[in-house]
Formats: sequence, structure tokens, C-alpha cells
Amino acid sequence: MGQPFEVHVDADGFPSRVTVSGDLDLDGGDVLEGAVAPLLSPGSRVEIDLRQVDFLDSSGLAALVSLSQLAEEAPAYLVLLEPSARVRHVMEITSTESLFSFAA
Repeated sequence: MGQPFEVHVDADGFPSRVTVSGDLDLDGGDVLEGAVAPLLSPGSRVEIDLRQVDFLDSSGLAALVSLSQLAEEAPAYLVLLEPSARVRHVMEITSTESLFSFAA
């Protein structure tokens, strides 16, 4: 595949911001869940910046869906910031866009 997966978490402000880059696949999905899940407390807002994600497979998508469900249960607000065209395409063809909130 392509770029190595990286996650940067800035939880110092409100909202918390998680910047993701590279390939969001099985390994990356586990890392992303591990980084974001602890931030999803009641009333929190977490933004996941997906602009630099080059590749998204079913495992990466499953991680995002899982985080969306955790946010709903908390309840917390999870928003995806500017997903790349490739990420949006995967969400469109899998009809999962409606599970997420998006922002620019």
C-alpha cells in the first residue's frame, strides 16, 4: 500500500482534535480506536481530521463506525473533518455516510 499510518492527538483544547494520515486499514484502525475511544466521554467533542488519509479499507471503516457508535453511547459528539475523496468514495459505496457528522 502507500503511506505509513500516523495519528496525532491534541486533547488539550475543546474540541479534541485527532489528525490521521496514511493508510487507514486493519492496523491503523486499531491504533485510531485506541487513540479516540478514551476521548469519547459524556459531552465531549472529538474531531477526526481525515484530509491526509490516502486509503481506507473495510477494517478502517469498521473502526470509524465503532467510534461513531461509542460516541452515540457516551453521548459525545464525533465529527469527521474534510475526509479525502477516497475516504468519501468508500463511505458512499458502502452507504455509511449517514452514520457520521462531517465538517469543513
